[in-house]
Amino acid sequence: MFTSLFLSLACSYACVGMGLPINEAIVNASETAAFIYDNFSLFQANMCKVCPSFSSFNASSIEKTSPVHILEKNENGVLLDFDSDNGFALVGQNYEIFNFSPTGEPPKINDEDCCYSIEYGWGRLFQDSFFPFEKRKGSDENDGNHLAGGGISSLIYSPDDYVKKNKGDGFTITLAHSKKDWSFHCQREFSIYARYAEPTTKEYEGNCQIASLYEACEYLLKECLSGEYSCLVNSDPESDPFYNDFMAKKDKNGNSVYVISHHKVPLLYKHLRDWYRDNDSYQFDYTHVEKCQESISAISTWLNEPIFCLSSTDCSDQDVDKAVVAQNQVCVIWVNGDDNLSHAMPVVGKRTYSKIEGWWVFQHTEYFSLLAVNDNIHYTVTYVDPSITKITYFANVKIS
Repeated sequence: MFTSLFLSLACSYACVGMGLPINEAIVNASETAAFIYDNFSLFQANMCKVCPSFSSFNASSIEKTSPVHILEKNENGVLLDFDSDNGFALVGQNYEIFNFSPTGEPPKINDEDCCYSIEYGWGRLFQDSFFPFEKRKGSDENDGNHLAGGGISSLIYSPDDYVKKNKGDGFTITLAHSKKDWSFHCQREFSIYARYAEPTTKEYEGNCQIASLYEACEYLLKECLSGEYSCLVNSDPESDPFYNDFMAKKDKNGNSVYVISHHKVPLLYKHLRDWYRDNDSYQFDYTHVEKCQESISAISTWLNEPIFCLSSTDCSDQDVDKAVVAQNQVCVIWVNGDDNLSHAMPVVGKRTYSKIEGWWVFQHTEYFSLLAVNDNIHYTVTYVDPSITKITYFANVKIS
């Protein structure tokens, strides 16, 4: 990852090398992209001269362009996806490059909320808040995992690389299945409160169970009942019996410990969250897994829809397989994070690998699977290896 300042200088160098006059009238991002498109061979050659690490830039054309909003500039840039997996660039006005990679594929810009921050990188806007796709090292914000931050080092980001590194060569994908049109969320986007554990360390709610059940219901209602329960409504923190106590808490310097993080949340999430507040003493930290069935039953009554939940500490492969394939059910799993606290996340798919082992009459096929999850930390799919990461609890949310 190269800084915008370095890339700006790099692009200026490349543009000068292309004989392009700069520092004149403002050139918008589309014109920057068009110029690079029309003069790509010169652009490629000059970018390779900018820095030794750019020498692997072997693209020959631009395959696709996409508009991307650049936060700090409050302007629209253009994402250039070069041919094959030969890198990408995000360009702005006056031939400035904000992000450049000489190899690889660009991030998936799949909705209008996706944007780019010069400080934090790629991310998404939700209710005027920015959520980076990847957490920065040394970041002072916790991502809403367990108590908004424990971390799960067992999450897998590149399943095929994981297989090769941990299972050895020879495995191939036998079956890959995923929930169609699943909407990925982070639990932090539903956190009504935020809390300062230290003056510069902000924590979000430990609402992974509520978020996971909401995500499961959102998918089922959308896929099976065409219900619209994700519209935003006022979060109404003032109605919480603990609101005044929260707002009155001060640290040793007299600063507020609690602040309101989101003034609006999805309607269905608010009903779930308020149910846990009233029936499970939920405030900020944790919920009890044993309440899953009861909470979904309450949602069924409120919606007057046949939605229910079965939960257990025993999670079989057959249970997961059925929920992954079936359109009318979603399973939520709980695993222990790095702080040994339980973290909930919906299973949105499965990848099964196989390899033929042995010889002659001793030959057999070895199988193993990775579960694809909405981990509530990232806005994209990640994976867990159930043979390594113990599933401590399991809930299957269904529509009959």
